[in-house]
Amino acid sequence: MRQKFFLPTISALLILSIALNVALYHIAVECYKQKKKYQIDPTGSLFYSYKNGTAQKGSNSAIRIVFFGDSRIHQWKPLPLMPRCELINRGMPGETTAQSLLRIDRDLLSLKPDIVVIELGVNDCSSIGALPEIDRTIIEKCKSNFDNIISMLHRKRIRTVVLTIFPASTICPARWPVWSENTREAIHEVNYHLMKKNSSDNIVINCDPIFLENRKMKREYAVDSFHINKDGYKMLNALIKPHLSTSKSDCPNIASLAREIS
Repeated sequence: MRQKFFLPTISALLILSIALNVALYHIAVECYKQKKKYQIDPTGSLFYSYKNGTAQKGSNSAIRIVFFGDSRIHQWKPLPLMPRCELINRGMPGETTAQSLLRIDRDLLSLKPDIVVIELGVNDCSSIGALPEIDRTIIEKCKSNFDNIISMLHRKRIRTVVLTIFPASTICPARWPVWSENTREAIHEVNYHLMKKNSSDNIVINCDPIFLENRKMKREYAVDSFHINKDGYKMLNALIKPHLSTSKSDCPNIASLAREIS
């Protein structure tokens, strides 16, 4: 009788172990590829090199709105439908706030945007699982980098719409070895810091009322541990549209003036 239950249990555990090891192997390979990619191109200069050249020749009359941030920006489809506006996506998968600062001149400011939509920070906070000994440094660096990005755009008189960091969903088993629940508290702390930056020129939108439930991403919007599905982006489009102007007279800034003169 024992053998009848023992063998299926051992078989199931063996299959689970093999599946987990295969998943971890693929994650390790992808991490190695990412590391090599950053060694070859640390600021991601190759990612949008062609598109940036084309975008810089865009229309002078349309409001230019650039979406800037990590993979959550990169995967944003469809972007909100905005008449008389030119929407440009400059999301970079896997990016931290520190990496965004390295490419902000090339991939954002060079495009002379009238409005910028930003979502960043989850890759900073999720690093705590792998680097718990410097958790405070990671959080404070994330806040500081956000401050620098916001200040840079403010000096350029560019209207900025900052989205708070979306919550992480249920973490898949393959990520367990490098995950810490302290990441959720870090996201909350950085978001609290961002909310204090809200102003007429720097609009901070709290995404938690839409996405957060029991400290996690709501299941109906999660596509994996860190990303949202099409329904989630539809909710975001409805959330940000009231803050995206369709008239240049509503967002006079140095960048648009420079484009008109040129």
